Amino acid sequence: MTLVEQLRRLSEVSQIQRALLDGKTIAQIVAEYGVKESQVRIQRVLLGKALTDNRRTSTKARVIELTERGLSAREIAGKLCVTCSAVYHHRRGMK
Repeated sequence: MTLVEQLRRLSEVSQIQRALLDGKTIAQIVAEYGVKESQVRIQRVLLGKALTDNRRTSTKARVIELTERGLSAREIAGKLCVTCSAVYHHRRGMK
């Protein structure tokens, strides 16, 4: 591996780690940076306890917001990159 390739790889890793620390989901990072899902998962494991899992609350808040706007469960699932079951789960918590 050349020095340029090593630097590119290091930059890629730091971008993935920064995005994870900022609370982005794996799907968002893959889409934004064009990296493999496995690379993101590896960095997530390496960061370990440094990561806070704030994704659930933000997902729940987004589900509530989009439900109030009148979107269907399938539309919400597509927008948030989650399953319909996850949307139903969060909706149950609204009642």
